Amino acid sequence: MHKLADLRKDYSKASLDISNVLTNPTDQFNKWFDEALKAEVLEPNAMSLATVSTDNRPSCRIVLLKGIEDNKFLFYTNYQSHKGRELENNPTCALTFFWPELER
Repeated sequence: MHKLADLRKDYSKASLDISNVLTNPTDQFNKWFDEALKAEVLEPNAMSLATVSTDNRPSCRIVLLKGIEDNKFLFYTNYQSHKGRELENNPTCALTFFWPELER
């Protein structure tokens, strides 16, 4: 049986330095997204969407980024779906992108 603790990978390609980060987070995302495209990351627009139910239970699933307009990340979903109803009740959510090829 594998020890989960032994599966740790050493990420050393780059570091996050505040002096190299753009002040506008959307501009920074676009810069990183372009790097992911150039690196041919598999599905660079796949993102984890985390929401919270009315009884404060977190929920997370993978959706696809469809665009960015006015500093807002756009994705499609059925408004009557679980995530659609959660976003209607509480529009605060979190998005996470994982680009292992870039160690980002």
